[in-house]
Amino acid sequence: MPVLESVTVYEAGATQFAVARNGTAVYLASTYLGGGERELVILGADGSEQVLPIDAGELFHPRYSPDGVRIAYIAEEGLLFVFSTLTGTNVPVSGDYPAFFPIWSADGSTITFSVWRGDTENIDGARAPADGSSAPELLYTRPYTNFPQGWLDDGRFLVADYHPTRGGDLLIYRFEGDSVVVTPYLTADWNEQAASISPNGNWVAYLSDESGRNEVYVRAFPQASEKIPISLEGGTDARWSPDGRPSSREMTPSSSRPYTNTTSTPTVTASLPSGARRSSVSARI
Repeated sequence: MPVLESVTVYEAGATQFAVARNGTAVYLASTYLGGGERELVILGADGSEQVLPIDAGELFHPRYSPDGVRIAYIAEEGLLFVFSTLTGTNVPVSGDYPAFFPIWSADGSTITFSVWRGDTENIDGARAPADGSSAPELLYTRPYTNFPQGWLDDGRFLVADYHPTRGGDLLIYRFEGDSVVVTPYLTADWNEQAASISPNGNWVAYLSDESGRNEVYVRAFPQASEKIPISLEGGTDARWSPDGRPSSREMTPSSSRPYTNTTSTPTVTASLPSGARRSSVSARI
């Protein structure tokens, strides 16, 4: 069943929404990348909506903190803010870096994000305190584009690496002093990207175009298993249910609305292209 209406969706299909562990969702209210200003809206589990007291504008990438209290989002000119739904404070945290794709640490103390430093065409990763108490630190500088995807419990880091001739791969970084040790997780002749680590850290949902179009798959993590297909008619922007238990995952298609099931079964939620014939698809892991 549809749970969100009029959600901002990029031309590539990335849907601008996030779900907290208590079932509350936050999304950017807009039509399909039609321009104009956007608002941040909280959708309660009962279907109620609350427009946040944040100036409307070019807003992107809302992400809930692990405790469901704060929301990281990108505003105009790539500024990363953290808004508290309890106090109403709205704190800038990205310093001088143009930021995008924020990722919360498990304890909610820091936010990792992609940065474009302006002096190169490369995209790297930076990390900042979520309270804005100090300037961000640059985590790595590497050739080409390297989008942070999520942290492992042992301090390693999942990155989507894009090479101009090889395409997109998923790599695991390990930091040793000022050096980065890179271990392949998924590498192939096609693109693998937009990875989402499950809350229990045992699975990764990701996009791959190996079939000729983007589809959502799931594999064990950090040791890759055989892939489990989730979408069958195109997919984007996978999201895990709060508990992240490895069982049933379900999603249904929409051009601008994410869908999810309403059972107690944990799910991966995603947007799929319009015109898909199938109303839902599920897989047991």
